[in-house]
Amino acid sequence: MASVEAVLAPSRVVRRPRRVALVGAMVAGVATQYQNVAAAARVDPQFDVVGVPVSPYAADAFERWLRVLPASVRGSIRSIAATAPLFSRSGFDLVWTQIDLPLLPWMLTANAHAQAPVIYTADSTPALLRSFGSLYGDWGGRWRIKSWARDRLHSAVLKRAAAVNAWSEWAARSMRDDYGVPAERVTVLPPGVDTEFWSPPQQRLPSVRPRILFVGGDFVRKGGDLLVDVWRTRLRHLADLDIVTARGKASDVAGANLHTGVEPNSARLLALYQQADVLAIPTRADCFSMAGLEGLACGLPVVTCPVGGVAELFSDQEQGFFVKVDDGRALAGTLQQLLTSAPLRQQVSARARRLAVQRYDARRNAERLLSLIHEQDAP
Repeated sequence: MASVEAVLAPSRVVRRPRRVALVGAMVAGVATQYQNVAAAARVDPQFDVVGVPVSPYAADAFERWLRVLPASVRGSIRSIAATAPLFSRSGFDLVWTQIDLPLLPWMLTANAHAQAPVIYTADSTPALLRSFGSLYGDWGGRWRIKSWARDRLHSAVLKRAAAVNAWSEWAARSMRDDYGVPAERVTVLPPGVDTEFWSPPQQRLPSVRPRILFVGGDFVRKGGDLLVDVWRTRLRHLADLDIVTARGKASDVAGANLHTGVEPNSARLLALYQQADVLAIPTRADCFSMAGLEGLACGLPVVTCPVGGVAELFSDQEQGFFVKVDDGRALAGTLQQLLTSAPLRQQVSARARRLAVQRYDARRNAERLLSLIHEQDAP
């Protein structure tokens, strides 16, 4: 016979942890978001996390065997193959993904009956990338029929997603207006950076000459060539210039300090931020700027262009300064103003750091994204 205490005690239903697949694109700043979300999810007892990292490109045998195919096709094949863990017989309660088209084979087969909710996150859309034209390598193809097909497939992914996370309102607007995603299913939440790692030096020593820092793998698209020209012709007597870019991208930076082979999230890169006085990235086309977030977190005034989602990073003349694309005169004037006024740099620096901690802290934003995942009921 059951005890009185057992009869009166409320029943407790022990739920198993929800099996969640995190499908990440191992590309630039997108990979940073994946790592942050995965780290937060793995310490959440309500989740049984399976990581599915997807690397579209790699110098391996697969790449050599299919060299006859266009790079975009090779990337798609590799990405689809990387989703193999999703076809596990035990299935998943939910899938969070940074990739779209390569996920369709799983969505249309293994998930057709299981109907595990999918949360899709992105910094842009195909329509927005095409609006940048050749600066993004005519992304999606030059042929209208290919763009049409790409849009239809992307729309199919978005319409099957239980929720969509846009990094910016710029991206969210396109998801709603260009691809018909209901407004209630779109959440705007930027990624973040580790504000404990990306931080100002404990003591910023006064330098004889201020330092301008540029960080951008795609040197020309990020405006590195314009910055070098402006520095060489108008600012060389005022400051030193450090260029961080991919090997072989910057062809002529004579006089500047060129840094190649600098790994993301490395101590070497952090040191360059902490030694700098201004971060300048006069980008011509961008969906977002993880380098901009790193600069803000390190307390650097950020000088960039209000393109794409970058326009939402900070308030102009508060935590940084926006200049028009390819406007060398405005770029030179803004940088000169900062380089010749230590008090101005200090004021902007303090506001930049405060903004990064309040809006772009990786742990906080990852937890906000996890709350979105928690809202999706298990099937």
